[in-house]
Amino acid sequence: MQKWPPHAFLDLEEEYADFKRSRFVVVPIGYDGTATYRKGSRFGPDAVIEASQHVDLFDEQLLEEFYQAGIYTHEHVIQDAEPVEQVQERIYRAARPLVGAGKTLIGLGGEHSITPALVRAVQEKWPQLSVLHFDAHLDLKNSYYGSCYNHACALRRVHDLGAPAVSIGVRSFDKWEYDFTKAHKKCFFTPEQVAADVKGVAKETLSNLSEQVYITFDIDALDPSQAPGTGTPEAGGIDYREALAVLEAVGRHKRIVAADIVEVMPIKGQNVTESVAARLAYKIISYAQLYT
Repeated sequence: MQKWPPHAFLDLEEEYADFKRSRFVVVPIGYDGTATYRKGSRFGPDAVIEASQHVDLFDEQLLEEFYQAGIYTHEHVIQDAEPVEQVQERIYRAARPLVGAGKTLIGLGGEHSITPALVRAVQEKWPQLSVLHFDAHLDLKNSYYGSCYNHACALRRVHDLGAPAVSIGVRSFDKWEYDFTKAHKKCFFTPEQVAADVKGVAKETLSNLSEQVYITFDIDALDPSQAPGTGTPEAGGIDYREALAVLEAVGRHKRIVAADIVEVMPIKGQNVTESVAARLAYKIISYAQLYT
């Protein structure tokens, strides 16, 4: 049977990849214009989509299939280097009508600077939106390398939108960011805290989130041994299974209304990171269907 479109997330048959009947829309956003260490995450969306075509559709934990809700693959929103302020508007304009049509967005980056524009679009429909943030970094810098939309400022811009956030996997930040978390009572968990009591972290995370949740997953939240293909790797990250434990808890108790996976930077000769990201994306799609 014909696949549709030919280069689509999970390589689904047309019946399950049609826009009108799909609950989920995968949005590739290949932008890495503010990357400050290693560039290459602009190639992440295509790599993740390609890897997804080798992901089994039957969930090994939940013992069900979840693709039947429909997953449409949108055309690329960004594929070239533009000023980041212009990129913010382009992403917002692309996301807004999709959210308005009742779709659950799954953004594929690209660097973390894509997140504020997506959150802005989603927040218009869900004003009480909160954000679950997986990352090695706090990303709370007000400006970095001369731009307030640098990838290191992503969660600061989310804060400016008024959306409360919980960060998981954090292990790299400066004093000013730490002081900001204290001044604004920001909740974050280090990998050590997650490893010591992942169920407790999940429970406290739930207590700090609103009913509607946007998930932003920077792949460098995971330990580099599990996701080496990223622009700013940090030693000592969380485990894939720990991430799933938190994500599943959120899916069961909160309404996941949108998500993104960012900072996947393909490494020539291997496909580990994009394969992990593809599985994470399908896991989020699956967990989003658990809430009743």
